Amino acid sequence: MLRTIIIDDEPNCIEMLGLMLGRYCPEVQVLHTFSNPLDAPAVILDQSPDLLFLDIEMPGMSGFDLLEKVKSMAQPDVIFTTAHNEYAIKAFKYAAIDYLLKPVDAFDLKAAVERCIARRLTAHAANRIGVLIDNHQRPAQSPTLTLATLEGYIFVKVDDIARCEADGAYTKIFLAGGEMIIVSQTMRHYEDILLENNFFRIHDKHIVNLRFVKKYVREDGQVLLLDGTRVDVSRRRKDDFLKRMSGL
Repeated sequence: MLRTIIIDDEPNCIEMLGLMLGRYCPEVQVLHTFSNPLDAPAVILDQSPDLLFLDIEMPGMSGFDLLEKVKSMAQPDVIFTTAHNEYAIKAFKYAAIDYLLKPVDAFDLKAAVERCIARRLTAHAANRIGVLIDNHQRPAQSPTLTLATLEGYIFVKVDDIARCEADGAYTKIFLAGGEMIIVSQTMRHYEDILLENNFFRIHDKHIVNLRFVKKYVREDGQVLLLDGTRVDVSRRRKDDFLKRMSGL
């Protein structure tokens, strides 16, 4: 059983989520619910639940503030619930944290709980929560990206990624030092995150960090990276790529 606490300042949301968990997720045991987030940390520290369903924007204490308060003593997995907050959703993607958009969909809820159960068999949630909080508190620094592999999670700075290569349902991520990590997500999963951090999709199979591009080889239709790697540029992306490079 997943011992669970629900924290949301809207009592009707708590009630609805509790009903849905009872109907669709029998493996979840709701220990407590809190509409006042200030009351929750002491109980979380005392009972060490396996999972929190946590709203983001609440009076008195945000979901991020609550996690910061308990992270040194309790390390539950987290599924955030939110009605909006695009910035927060982006932060969840960096840290590979599950979130549910309100009103909560039953299929999404069941899938998020199943992912939580699977994670408990392979890796602890603590480091991912640490990544989430660190990125949230230091938005000006190079963010840390949580990479889901078959063995567990690997945490890398976005600035250390030289390029990505699509490989079916997987992605090969090449780091500046030469290490290659095979990630159990499609490249599309990471595209939005990377493109806002000075990366460019030069081909259906390739995303490159523009900081690592040495030159464009016109006769071959390729880019040469600082480590000597050559990567194809598709014809339909070439002009946009060159415009982007000329603007750096």
